[in-house]
Amino acid sequence: MRRINLTGLLLVLVSACGPSNDGSGQSAGASAPEPEVPPSTETRARYAEGWQEIEMIANFAKTKVGVAGHFVTGRNACGKEAYGALELAKWNALVESTNLAIKDEPLAEEYCIKLPEGVPGERYRVMDGIAEIKLDNGSKRTLFDTKGNETCTKIPNREAANQLITLLHAVVVAADIEDCPNGWGSG
Repeated sequence: MRRINLTGLLLVLVSACGPSNDGSGQSAGASAPEPEVPPSTETRARYAEGWQEIEMIANFAKTKVGVAGHFVTGRNACGKEAYGALELAKWNALVESTNLAIKDEPLAEEYCIKLPEGVPGERYRVMDGIAEIKLDNGSKRTLFDTKGNETCTKIPNREAANQLITLLHAVVVAADIEDCPNGWGSG
């Protein structure tokens, strides 16, 4: 049996994996230059303030979104339970709108706004039901309640309400196609 010189092999590996001179003028062990532009705030997740979970009954399914941007739906387009995570940009927008929506006490009287349009070419996949939010104190507050072609709310900030219903609609769409991108019967 032939003996392998481990010392020689180790030296070859260390020299192959060690620092190289790439012509950058930096010596081995020098730190990389600081980036000129700080990272975009969109690379950082925003945080829920005063709430724990949004629960929707819409699109023939119950869907919950937690404060980490993850969701669970009881029925996707394939008729199965599915779990997923929102894209960071959608999550950040949802958090900002939700934080604004619950910042003030609800109005005494509700007002109604038009439901968002459905997915082009399809009748379903819309936020067409009720959305409630679980607050940090354990209580629940209704965000939206659909009545006909409108959804009604007591959110005092109308701009936040319009943004929030559009974003909740996007969550319903994301949950519907999670694990079932080709629709009913494909999964």
